[in-house]
Amino acid sequence: MKNALTIDLEEWYHPELVRRHVNDFQPQISKSTNQILQILKKHNVKATFFVLGDVAKKNPQLIKQIYDEGHEIASHGMSHIPLWNMNQYDFDKELKQFKNIIRNILGTDIKINGFRAPTFSIDNTTKYGVKCLINNGFQYDSSVFPIKTPLYGISNAPNIIYKIDQNDLSQENGTSEMIEFPLTVFKTGHLKVPISGGFYLRIIPYFLLKWLLKEFNKKAPFVIYFHPWETYLETPRIKKIGLKNYLITYYGINKCLSKIERLLQDFEFGTMNEIITREEKMEMSVKEYFEKCADRFDGYYKDKETTRLQQFIHNTLRKPGLISRFEAVMDMIGDVKGKTILDVGCGSGIYSVYLEKNGAEVNGIDFSSSMISLAIKNAKKENSGATFTVSDFLDCPDSLTYDFLLFVGFFDYLKKSILPLFLNKAVNLTKGGIIATFPKKFAFQTPLRYYWLRRQNCPVYFYTKHQIKKLAAEFSLEPTFFDCGPIWTVKFTKHPKT
Repeated sequence: MKNALTIDLEEWYHPELVRRHVNDFQPQISKSTNQILQILKKHNVKATFFVLGDVAKKNPQLIKQIYDEGHEIASHGMSHIPLWNMNQYDFDKELKQFKNIIRNILGTDIKINGFRAPTFSIDNTTKYGVKCLINNGFQYDSSVFPIKTPLYGISNAPNIIYKIDQNDLSQENGTSEMIEFPLTVFKTGHLKVPISGGFYLRIIPYFLLKWLLKEFNKKAPFVIYFHPWETYLETPRIKKIGLKNYLITYYGINKCLSKIERLLQDFEFGTMNEIITREEKMEMSVKEYFEKCADRFDGYYKDKETTRLQQFIHNTLRKPGLISRFEAVMDMIGDVKGKTILDVGCGSGIYSVYLEKNGAEVNGIDFSSSMISLAIKNAKKENSGATFTVSDFLDCPDSLTYDFLLFVGFFDYLKKSILPLFLNKAVNLTKGGIIATFPKKFAFQTPLRYYWLRRQNCPVYFYTKHQIKKLAAEFSLEPTFFDCGPIWTVKFTKHPKT
């Protein structure tokens, strides 16, 4: 998996813990950055440079060199003043000033997509910053630190790429115009370990850092960040900042560059814009697949296969699992009369129509307009009162609650990295239980399905029973499993203690 490598291009005297104690502002940015560029060239790695405007203004040739060598130029603001010490007007002015400086250096065609706030100072006290970024044409931000520290952080924010809600930066909003690539924090149970860069990168032994990053990579791309002054042996040490701040600022500088080079050897890296674009394409490919294949999926439940080969494949590999899954879901719900049900990823409405005809109040949602059109058509044909809406589940109002939430055939196509976002939302919306299906990682049909969908440019994800149990434990849920051949059908209920 390719990850994002980022460098915050600032001078040694810009950090928050140092700046007010410095009297002699001797620059070193060219020397400290050139050694980084040499290593990147050696390993053929392109990175994102979050450039400070003041540095760009004083070092135009360095900015040209970075850009000419194929690296992405993004914004780190103008002056390294945290957003806590600015208002919306000041921040907007800095963003415009930064873009003008970069365009004067690199030309008016240069596209600046990304931003990272000095000292990670975009949080819910400075959320005006997200609106300013959108208004100034930025497409992504990488300022959210999803763990609370004495200086910065949002403790309950996602630790994977998400569309950030302007009103609550810790929340996903599917309609947001701003993508957030938060700094990487390894989470297991109640333990959170920052592993993205800076002091954390310098202090964690490499063997442990490598293991933590590999574990994180099992579900999502991570981001590494560092500053040129952290890799430069001649960086001045300011002793009057206090012992604690001295250790945070300077510990491990002597070995930082070699640790970065080891990371380049052990992991695959690219620019932040490249990683985000790839993730967006994967999401769009799923939607496009269902838009063009809606009739085919509807036909799976109606035995519409035409050729003998198609009929054989359907009857032997697909149909038994579909029937078993349907029966398992209905058995888990029990008596549906009077119950409210949200059918997420409802497809052509097969489950919604059946449940409504048996006395439930059902609303089906799907992000595919083609699927919803089929669902409405099927409901009308069956004289069903089930309602259907083209919608993203994460946009569902938190004020609505349901007896059951169904995710049938939904998590198959959902990146494992964002699955916790959906499950967290589901926990808040259900009064009774969550019923979901997961394709098995080890089943006869698995490689065949994987190959078929990849040929259609549609990603698909498979699960072990252990992975599902681990996911349930994160949200204090009790899973009940039903074996449906190539599929796990699971009922999640809230733990009695919650």
